[in-house]
Amino acid sequence: MNDYLDKYDSFTLTSDMIAPKDEEEMDMTDEEVVEEEESSERLQDGQTVICGGMIVEKKKLTSKKSNKDMAFIKIEDIYGNIEVAVMPNVYPKFKNLLEEDNMITIKGKISFRNEIPSVMAEDIIPWNKKEESVEEVIDSRKLYIRCDTKNFDEFEKIKNILGTYHGSHDVIIKCTSTGKAFAYSIKVDINNYLLNELYGALGEQNVIVK
Repeated sequence: MNDYLDKYDSFTLTSDMIAPKDEEEMDMTDEEVVEEEESSERLQDGQTVICGGMIVEKKKLTSKKSNKDMAFIKIEDIYGNIEVAVMPNVYPKFKNLLEEDNMITIKGKISFRNEIPSVMAEDIIPWNKKEESVEEVIDSRKLYIRCDTKNFDEFEKIKNILGTYHGSHDVIIKCTSTGKAFAYSIKVDINNYLLNELYGALGEQNVIVK
């Protein structure tokens, strides 16, 4: 949830604003009590709000009035939980988003009709997953090596080094004797340990990653 803290900048409702009062308030300062009361007073029945978080609970049922599907969900934000009602007129449009662990933003109206304040959903927007870094998504680097493949001892040493670091990166070897380059049959994991061994065997000028 911490990866999506920027989402909360646009929210007008979070769970701490409607949380039931408990004994912990006895330890609050006068200023904190006033702030809590003012926050609650600002929320009115039927007020349009924006909230969001992770769906942690879902209960699907059929409305007795319309005989159509609807759902009650519970979303968890960084403070606690919010009850959300997805009524029959809204449910069909967003039912595919209403699965546990999905992260969503909800636009709707707050309702104080029940003991626990809830939100009557009008619009539901899925959160896009945080993009992984470019290197995590795709790492297209290749390892380029210059060595004398005609020199049996040298080439065997290089093959042994490469064979220790199996991975997903292509290796291109250019033979210094013939001037020809070819793709090596084994792919490697490009890391500092591999590079240091190759630097020691061939010199840094003959080992390139790009």
